[in-house]
Amino acid sequence: MSARAAALTLAIAAMTSPDTDADELYRAALTHPGIAEFPFDHARIALAQGMWLRRVRRHTEARAALELTVDGFDRLGAQPWAERARAELRAAGASVKRSLGQPDPLSAQQRRVAELAAAGQTTKQIAAELSLSPRTVDFHLYRLFRTLGVTRRAGLGEALRRYDSELDSARES
Repeated sequence: MSARAAALTLAIAAMTSPDTDADELYRAALTHPGIAEFPFDHARIALAQGMWLRRVRRHTEARAALELTVDGFDRLGAQPWAERARAELRAAGASVKRSLGQPDPLSAQQRRVAELAAAGQTTKQIAAELSLSPRTVDFHLYRLFRTLGVTRRAGLGEALRRYDSELDSARES
């Protein structure tokens, strides 16, 4: 078995094992000789480890692992993977700086709140549709206004279109 296959086997075992065994298996996979020759696989394993650490509420360790993962994917130019790692990093409680020239990424939930608010729904209607509290919806709107540079709900539709075009042009370059 190749070193890469052995490391990936350890990673798969970590992903499918009980939480009591996962930590040791992730560490073994990430430190396995030969995995350093495969930086994409190493970053994918580190992402899985960071997601697991967040799920078991080891947020400080998760943030450290995910920050390294974001850097690894950025170095490789694997932007979809880097964005996924950034989303996990945000979920772990870290503030994620955007790359130069790229708009701040919106979470899926923020995007949905923005679309519903742009369509004219009230905070209570959005909260009911998304099974959130009105306070959470208001918080998302507050963050959206800052991120998209708008001051009123009426500007959300145009701001989302502008955001999408900026995001598309950043991906193309």
